[in-house]
Amino acid sequence: MSRRFFGGLLAATLVAGLGGVAAPAEATEVQATIPFGFKVDNMALPPGVYHVMARQTVVILRGQHGGAMTMTTALHSSTRGKAGLVFYKYGEEYFLRRVLTGEGLGWELLRAPAPEAGRRDGNPVRPASTVVSIPAL
Repeated sequence: MSRRFFGGLLAATLVAGLGGVAAPAEATEVQATIPFGFKVDNMALPPGVYHVMARQTVVILRGQHGGAMTMTTALHSSTRGKAGLVFYKYGEEYFLRRVLTGEGLGWELLRAPAPEAGRRDGNPVRPASTVVSIPAL
């Protein structure tokens, strides 16, 4: 009986804890022209105009020649009035990292990969990144 009680208590605690996570409830859409090929998770997407819809923990990108969906986390941004997409550039590769609404909210991708340039002493060495921002249309 005590095992069932503690299992129920643990489940109630998890639900209560997750209920307090702040995330924008309504879907937000951003449209941007991306002049370079880029990756979302491990999916490569070509340059083009993309419609990006973000809601709670998911971002969906739709373009003329492809699309992707990825998991995100809510992000409070100080970039009011600056809606758009933020990419990290490693060498010649671009990786989508954030979607900003321009209303002080946004989403950060949970799995934004960074390529490994090589290994030193068994530890991965990552090249320096450049942040590239693309404004919304």
